[in-house]
This record gives sequence, C-alpha cells and structure tokens, in this order.
Amino acid sequence: MAEQRTFRVPNLCCHTCAALIRQSLSALSGVLMVQIAVPTRRVTVQWRAPTSWREIERQLDASGYPPGPPLV
Repeated sequence: MAEQRTFRVPNLCCHTCAALIRQSLSALSGVLMVQIAVPTRRVTVQWRAPTSWREIERQLDASGYPPGPPLV
C-alpha cells in the first residue's frame, strides 16, 4: 500500500532547488510521485516499500534540504 506525506522544506527557494529535490527523491526505489510547490515550499511525496519515511528524510538531509514537520 502506498503512503503519502506533505511537508515544508524551509530552504526551498527556487525551481533549481525543486529540481534537485525531485531528482534526489526519484532516485529512491519505491518513490511513486513527488509534487513540489515552490511558492509555499511544500513537498508531497508518495511511496511504497521498500522505501520508508526515514529513507526519504535521510535522502533530503543528505541533499541539503531537510524536511519540516508533516502538514495536516
């Protein structure tokens, strides 16, 4: 079953940042979708196993774009 989370990335400031985030997350096996809204700094990721939220967090941290808390 697929999981999904929406969160803010505080240092997301331009379309180049968005492209780097998308590329980084898309490299993970199991990531199904990445949507990014630069003006609001929101990222939505949908994934399934073998990827986990911890892996997504680590990937974002390693890329220099640590995620903020999930948005409701």
